Amino acid sequence: MASSTENEVADIKQEAGGDAENVDYTNRKIYFGNLPFATTAEDLEKWVLEGISQPNAKDVKAEIAMDGIGRARGFGYIESPDEFKEAILKLHGEALDGRKLRVQVARDANSKSRFTSDNKGVQSNRRQRPRPVASKLLADPTHTYTLIDVGANLMHKTFGRQGLPSRTLKNVLKRAESMGVKKMVVTGTSIATTTAAQELVKKYEGTLYYTAGVHPHSAKIWDDTTMEKLEKLAADPACVAIGETGLDFNRNFSDPNIQEEVFEKQVQLACRLKKPLLLHEREAHSKLMEILMRYEEQLPACIIHCFTGTEDEVKTYVEKSFWIGLTGFVCQVDIKIPDMLKDGTLPLERVLLESNAPFMEPRISKDIEVWDSLKQVLECLPPLTYWSPFPRNEPAKLPIVCEIVAHFLQMEPNEVAEKTSKNACQAFDLDTE
Repeated sequence: MASSTENEVADIKQEAGGDAENVDYTNRKIYFGNLPFATTAEDLEKWVLEGISQPNAKDVKAEIAMDGIGRARGFGYIESPDEFKEAILKLHGEALDGRKLRVQVARDANSKSRFTSDNKGVQSNRRQRPRPVASKLLADPTHTYTLIDVGANLMHKTFGRQGLPSRTLKNVLKRAESMGVKKMVVTGTSIATTTAAQELVKKYEGTLYYTAGVHPHSAKIWDDTTMEKLEKLAADPACVAIGETGLDFNRNFSDPNIQEEVFEKQVQLACRLKKPLLLHEREAHSKLMEILMRYEEQLPACIIHCFTGTEDEVKTYVEKSFWIGLTGFVCQVDIKIPDMLKDGTLPLERVLLESNAPFMEPRISKDIEVWDSLKQVLECLPPLTYWSPFPRNEPAKLPIVCEIVAHFLQMEPNEVAEKTSKNACQAFDLDTE
């Protein structure tokens, strides 16, 4: 059976017509057209890695095309291993800073171009599809369990695109409800996103909640007014945690020293308001724990958001009664989380489930066994996959994470759903009705 990548190549060949033989389909480079002119190679690389749910990958490299005097020409390339090519090609049509990108296999240097100007040297794989009818995008699942998504970035710009009913937040929430996701915690990552989350939550009282925080990536924009604004937002009863805050020494979009300072201020706020902490950590475990333990006697509940760490880190978190958020990352191969679940290092009593939408899409690879209940969940999702801007993740896909966790624990999915939902209510002090 042909792989999706091979099918993508076949589609490109078919559309290429007489020039098809001139395209180097083994080229590791992928063309990105219609880029905002301010986009840097670092920006494009970060956007792609987040889009394919591989934030820690080291072997995806970006380059931006420049003219003779060093100005960006509005297109660039990603060089990637074959294992990521399929996922990257699926980014075709996604928006970066409001511009719909063209993503396709790059032609080799000797190819004749069907295009002119900025498109020179690439081969289009654009397909014409009718607009979806939003009302037809609701799933009809056969499973009966319900879930709580403790981390969804619904304020991310990918959920706000105009003109496509399938993309609106209203329909995102309808899809989630149709798949059994009955409550969601909307993640605040800055004053702006937290304010927007607060406004959204007002329309869905009892279903949506939000967190108030400044992400480590945004620590550099903290100023003298931020704490006052943050504390006012956090005082709202609909705000159930302080965060997403923490430390990220993997990407260092903000200086580490500034990250530490801003993080500690938010830890102090959480202690003062007695609200949980939603924590982001990448390659900063020791420093994160060092800061948290300064406030150990007054520390509120701590949730490790989107856990991707090590066995030793899990042991530390469990010892301190922290909660561990699991996402679609559990579907990736060559990770230790399955073993931690199987041997009890990560007990279900400390597990929360989260989509981390639009990131960390749960992808079923050929290495993952598909059993009956998972198959039933997947059968509900093809309409969503076709019409939604996946690999933009959505809360509607959270049942896949539940199924995978249940499989590792050798439990029924409804048992995992019930337990993790109770955990979420306890961790965030959510309404149980």
